Amino acid sequence: MDRPIPFVPVVKSPKGSEEADVEFITILRPPKYIKEKLIGKEIKVNEIKNFNVLLESITEIAIEKHVIQIPTESMFVFHKLLTFVQREDEEKLRKDLYYVYYMFRFCPQKGMLIQDIKSLIKDKKVGRNVVRNINKYFKNADSKGPILIERENGPDNFIGNVRADAYERISQVLV
Repeated sequence: MDRPIPFVPVVKSPKGSEEADVEFITILRPPKYIKEKLIGKEIKVNEIKNFNVLLESITEIAIEKHVIQIPTESMFVFHKLLTFVQREDEEKLRKDLYYVYYMFRFCPQKGMLIQDIKSLIKDKKVGRNVVRNINKYFKNADSKGPILIERENGPDNFIGNVRADAYERISQVLV
């Protein structure tokens, strides 16, 4: 990060070269030695408040010979609902809200996902922040949250009113 412009990796493919926007997401104020040793000074680092919450509920998946730890579905959604308000870039904010909507719409076990998020809201100290964020952005179908999701989703052949659908799905965790 000692350069005015962050390093942008170039991806080579049979069709040529393209820039790839790569960034690492981490806790607020990670130790400098870790940041420089593991990531390097040229890679963009996005520090997110409450990032550590993602690590409190993980699952492991195997990809070929590698085992990777990822947040559970409920923790991923809970974290997005907790942190989307920190986004200064509206495009990223829209994307975060769309991920939440996508999970509520396509998760194979929607009922369990909703119950797990309700439990996280109740059990975690930062749960009240999630409630505040939902109340602020999802007062009704024409609030800022559903509008942003509708813009990110675009036209939908299966859902007639994406705003109303987004509002109904996301507000379920408060009932």
